Amino acid sequence: MKLQLLLAAGLASARLSTADPAPYTAHEWGTFTSVQGSDGTPLRWNPFNESDLPKFVHTRRVPAKGTTVQAASVPLALLGQKESSHWLQRMETPVIYFHAEAPLRVNAQVGFPKGLITEWYPAASTYGPVFGVTQLLPDANESFATWTDLEILPQNGRPASDASIPPKETAPSHYYAARNARSNPVRTTRGVGKSLDGKDETEQFLFYRGVADFASPIKVSQPGADLIIENTGRDPVGQLFVWEARGAKASLTPVKSLAVGATHRSQGDRNRVEGERAAMTREFKYRLQTALVGDGLNPDEAAAMIQTWADSWFDEDGLRVLYLVPRAFTDAILPLTLTPAPRSLARVFVGRAEVLPAEIEAKATTLATKFIQHGDNQAAQEFGRLVVPRFTDSLISRVQTQELAATEAWLRVEPSLEPLDKRSQAAQQKVSNQFAALRSAVAKKQGQ
Repeated sequence: MKLQLLLAAGLASARLSTADPAPYTAHEWGTFTSVQGSDGTPLRWNPFNESDLPKFVHTRRVPAKGTTVQAASVPLALLGQKESSHWLQRMETPVIYFHAEAPLRVNAQVGFPKGLITEWYPAASTYGPVFGVTQLLPDANESFATWTDLEILPQNGRPASDASIPPKETAPSHYYAARNARSNPVRTTRGVGKSLDGKDETEQFLFYRGVADFASPIKVSQPGADLIIENTGRDPVGQLFVWEARGAKASLTPVKSLAVGATHRSQGDRNRVEGERAAMTREFKYRLQTALVGDGLNPDEAAAMIQTWADSWFDEDGLRVLYLVPRAFTDAILPLTLTPAPRSLARVFVGRAEVLPAEIEAKATTLATKFIQHGDNQAAQEFGRLVVPRFTDSLISRVQTQELAATEAWLRVEPSLEPLDKRSQAAQQKVSNQFAALRSAVAKKQGQ
């Protein structure tokens, strides 16, 4: 009898020491976007455009609105901002949905050891590294963001006030499509650091963005007509899609999986289909949503993700590979901790590898040479139209000529590439002076 009582006590103790998962689930989706040259070289890039995020989204320089944060912050220009540097990866719009049976509070922390978390909403309780708000938060070497005592609200509850309704601005943004999924709203119960700034902000999810320097798990190259995809990572990659769109036509090549160390070549692939762009886009969306749901998202969450990036993934001309990032890769690059732990956690990230074909790189070199040697304005304009504007920086880095500096300067000072004959006389003279200075600079460099 004593032995039976001892065993019973031991089993009871074991049950008490092992915490059951909390009555909620969490689903996350996001993207990693990289640019690769025709030989598969990963390229650092900077889109050199303003963020399309709403102004209420917090940044490292403005982690929350409020007098305390404003007093603690100092002007730092673009220090520590993603706009200030060239990066290998842009981590775009990860969102975390919560599905809870009853209201509860959780702590969420996302780390980014090889990157920098640059924006988020609602307000994070702490984050690092800290730039300009050291009076509120301790500094840290690696990037992270933490939401402490985040309140998970009832899914169908009525907002107590207008302050409980997620904010929305009139300007369009990729941000809002993520709200088109059914989930429990979240609300902050704390401010930034020891302040109250950022308290009681409400959203349908946790949102954050960032930039990083890590190698993609796949290498994509196109030295000629054949597109080559290699799995250079440590885990199998499932569900890849090769998408090429030019004008009214598009082609789609689904690749079911790619084992570690395996290579896939596009030539001779019988799964490749092509046709009118509108029809091909519908086919791609269907296949992609099916893959996202198969990886753990709810159908409405997958649809919200596709809606968020439809214009970028499908509407932009170019050659790209979209693939489902292995879960182990995501967990290593972007560790996420939820406390208490949920019953289940889905993390579904899509990798986007934008490819610069050898043909495009050759055209870019020719146009850059024409511009600097002959002052050919039309060549500069054609250069700017070879790729989507935010990838122009990557194309410039592939133009290995002495004309690089002048071409880059031209694209920086003339982002609109407006023809000279449409400008005022003063504007025309200004551009002419810039051309003369650029040509002089290159001539001196060639004479060295």
